[in-house]
Amino acid sequence: MNYMKGDLLNFGEQPAINRWVKQVQDGREMNLIAPFQENDEERMLIVGFPLRYGKVIEAAAFVYTPVSNIQSLTGRIDRILVLVSLGITVPVGFILFFVSRRFVRPFKDMRQAAASIAEGNFSERVLYKENDELGDLASSFNGMAEKLERVETSRRQFISEISHELRTPLTTVRASLQGLADGILSEEEEREFTQIALKETRRMSQLIEDLLQLSAFEESHVQLNKERTDLAALVRETVQQMRSRFDEKTMEVRTDVAGGAFADVDPDRIRQVLLNLLDNAVKHNPPGTKVCVTLADRADAWHIAVCDNGPGVPADVADKLFDRLYKADSSRHTQGAGLGLTIAKYIVEAHGGTISVESEIGEGTCFRVTLPSS
Repeated sequence: MNYMKGDLLNFGEQPAINRWVKQVQDGREMNLIAPFQENDEERMLIVGFPLRYGKVIEAAAFVYTPVSNIQSLTGRIDRILVLVSLGITVPVGFILFFVSRRFVRPFKDMRQAAASIAEGNFSERVLYKENDELGDLASSFNGMAEKLERVETSRRQFISEISHELRTPLTTVRASLQGLADGILSEEEEREFTQIALKETRRMSQLIEDLLQLSAFEESHVQLNKERTDLAALVRETVQQMRSRFDEKTMEVRTDVAGGAFADVDPDRIRQVLLNLLDNAVKHNPPGTKVCVTLADRADAWHIAVCDNGPGVPADVADKLFDRLYKADSSRHTQGAGLGLTIAKYIVEAHGGTISVESEIGEGTCFRVTLPSS
């Protein structure tokens, strides 16, 4: 670089030089690109600035250099930046490639698993165990897949059991009608087979009605007709309604109910629950069994219990009694599709209550229903 002395006159045009000097002497810096006077093809970068002593401008200084030097310097800088960029970009690119593969792989696995589940393979799972957000997402996905698998298993089991429940009465009805159509039965046998066919038809009709009720409860389409009801009177009436069944089996049934037991319930639905519990007591206990129905007020709720001193059921069986179509092995020979307790549970829960069972082998079984008292 050169500092202006007499050399300043070697470039630019005189009027312009005078203007530059005046501008700097006025205290303003300047910078521009201008050609040498001797060589118009060479252009110079010129920077002018005042020289002060205290607050007084003593002189004006100009620094200049050929633009080609700057271009050469910037070219070298550009090449250095390119090399540095390549040196950084290549390893960073490899790092990002492997990181992205590790990050994207779980999403690909989830997509493949979702596609597999959509095709009906509910056993598909995402194998990602890291303790991070993706791990939480994979865990949630696997939880969803497990629930879908249970639902599908339950659906298949339900269809299988319904088919079994319908096949048996249909076979009986067909055999009875075939015997009547062939004319090979005596008059007494015809009456007997007609009664059997009617009985099985009623059984199928009840099964279909239970299925419709169950479907309505599961889809929340059931409307409860609640009214202020005397639960004590309702329990006594229901027990009296079933008394002939108990007498036929020489079973003793007694009631112990509190007076003034009023609650806002659907009386027909609660009667349905009680009839189901009493019917189970008749079906699944031997003659001579005692059944006690109690109604008590506890902690702002009415507690209804139907207890017997029958043979009882194992704990693992008791836990499944409210499942759809479940029937304990000891009750396979009895009539019914195993939907009564399931419907009873839906009815009680629709009232905001609970239903549970306690049983012990050799000690009997007790069903407990809790209903809000207000």
